[in-house]
Amino acid sequence: MRATPATATRRRLWASVVALAAGVSLLAAAGFATGRSGPADKGWTLRIAWVGAFDVDPADSFLGQLTSRTLYRYAARGRYRLMADGATHYKISSDGKTYTFFIRHGMRFSNGEPITAASYKRAFERFLNPAVDADTSFSVADPGSVNIVGAAAYAEGNATNVRGLRTPGRYRFVVKLVERSNLLLSFVASQDLQAVSTSLPMEHVGQVPFAGSTQLPSGGRYYVTSYVPGQKAVLRKNRFYRGSAPGRAASILLDLRGGGIRANIKTVESNQNDILVSSGSSINNAADLVKRFRSIGRLRTLPSSCIFYFALNTSRALFKHVRARKAFNFALNRTRLAHLGGRESARPTDQLLTPVIPGYRNAHLYPNTPQLKRARQLARGHTGHVIVWHPVRGQTGFAPLAESALKSIGFTYTDITVAGDSKAYYDALARRRAQFDLAPEGWCEDYPDPYDYLNTFYYGRSISENGNLNLAYFDNPKVNKQLEHAASLRPPKRYRVYGQLDAEIMRKYAPYAPFEIQKNLVFLSLRLDPRSIYGDTFGVVIWGRVALKGR
Repeated sequence: MRATPATATRRRLWASVVALAAGVSLLAAAGFATGRSGPADKGWTLRIAWVGAFDVDPADSFLGQLTSRTLYRYAARGRYRLMADGATHYKISSDGKTYTFFIRHGMRFSNGEPITAASYKRAFERFLNPAVDADTSFSVADPGSVNIVGAAAYAEGNATNVRGLRTPGRYRFVVKLVERSNLLLSFVASQDLQAVSTSLPMEHVGQVPFAGSTQLPSGGRYYVTSYVPGQKAVLRKNRFYRGSAPGRAASILLDLRGGGIRANIKTVESNQNDILVSSGSSINNAADLVKRFRSIGRLRTLPSSCIFYFALNTSRALFKHVRARKAFNFALNRTRLAHLGGRESARPTDQLLTPVIPGYRNAHLYPNTPQLKRARQLARGHTGHVIVWHPVRGQTGFAPLAESALKSIGFTYTDITVAGDSKAYYDALARRRAQFDLAPEGWCEDYPDPYDYLNTFYYGRSISENGNLNLAYFDNPKVNKQLEHAASLRPPKRYRVYGQLDAEIMRKYAPYAPFEIQKNLVFLSLRLDPRSIYGDTFGVVIWGRVALKGR
């Protein structure tokens, strides 16, 4: 998903391409600050407040890490790896197009209903159904990624079922693809494809209880007992769950009424509330509080999946030369760019993958501060006039620092503000013959697989007349073949090869100048243990691992 400098801590807001500042924030409401469970209590409630978009429907949920029982899941110990969860194992047909997942016996939803192959088939069907309106449903009906037989026709309302989904037995789930794609294994770990009750309506669940159910049945560690939009959501433990997902708190309460960032931080500072999580870009007016929390050890930061970069248009004469592109990368002040929103808002980077994406390794390719001697050597004989595009709002601070870097190594430039909103800006960049040489943009993951970054940004055969995501218009036959090979691999080799390509392509070709990874800031009350804070594959706190001190 494209990112803007106001991205939230979950991809639903990243997809909106409107404001990066939303994030997860903690409740300021006095009504939620009484009757708290202390460290000595056996059962305690973790109280979280949320500002911005929120949803509990399993096909679009912000609570998936708490409620989901997916076929496979990501385990983060050192490097990410896929682990069996709802499935015990899988088999692939000789042509690579048919996957058979063998469902674990004995699993139950929070209402006692058995989890079977039909539960996963229903999850896929709901995810694709237009009435459910899942944000990323396009991803399993896309010829460019995972294209399930019949999925596109079903998603468009032209078929009553998905021909590529079958349940030949109570505990066998079959997925048939139009073309071979090992990306499916990353998709079945998606929280949006968690097992759902076969009685869950084929429409969006907007509140709990809902017609026919007093709860939102879940197969994971927790389930939603109540949800009132704009007010609160309550989760309790699923007594039927048998698995390894963490669950320190007996219950979880989310206050959905919003509130200002400073007021929310102060409620945590006074220990009225437990935790506040905010995207780094939203704390500009709270720098003093950030400093205070850090000084007393009550601030943690987590990298997100969101990057910002400058696209260097390789289809035009100036940046067709790799030495010119490398020169710009050596001249860029990544540290200043990353700290435009405050020192805690982002960290510098020089590659596309981020630490939350499987395969990432910090390659240290280009400097965080300018190396002008090297940059000028590379630029010699390749300078010229650069057309710099930037949007009206959101990324306006990035362009001046890029222009300063260009000027320092002998380039001249024309600064052009693209009229309209962020969509108009992207649409202008995404036209094949767009008349720009350099432009800032951003990206956040659709799903935690390196394909979503490297094949999106580097695969030249995907370039079309409009709607391009490869904004460098980079098309290198050798790289195209390398990306096709990486896409054909299964984990863990898949991640290792993609990690190598992430470094190699930027080192050899430098079609982009990545400069920052957005951070999420975690503010903690005195009763929580800072050592219990970990991030998931979206850079969001793993809520089930949050613990009280001494517990």
